Amino acid sequence: MKVAFINPPAADVHLFGQKANFESPLGLAMLAAYIRQHGHEPSIIDAAAEELSEEQVVARLAEIRPAVVGITANTVMMPPATKTASLIQANLPEVLVILGGKHVSVIPDDVHQGDRVPFDVSVMNEGEETLLHILRELER
Repeated sequence: MKVAFINPPAADVHLFGQKANFESPLGLAMLAAYIRQHGHEPSIIDAAAEELSEEQVVARLAEIRPAVVGITANTVMMPPATKTASLIQANLPEVLVILGGKHVSVIPDDVHQGDRVPFDVSVMNEGEETLLHILRELER
């Protein structure tokens, strides 16, 4: 199954410059390696490093055509992560959108509040086994 992982566009670049909130997505790399070992086809879009907009991320996803998209976010990155997820839901409604990362692990109640939550699933803490379980259930 094709799975795309996204490190969202950097937040607050207009305030802090091009390296605002930039973190290497090592967690996404570990998830990608793990699911690859179990027969899945991962790809990573590091929008922060590539300076992609949310719209450019969605355009790239349309080319990749994943069944699942995993987005990582710390608290500062939640606005661009949420915007990216909303655009995915609007343009690629067949894709399951999963949120993981520091924010959902620390403040899980914050993620699924509001009228229109763009994340189908959120995963707290380490996500390798949970993600693999989700993928296996989707394959059924």
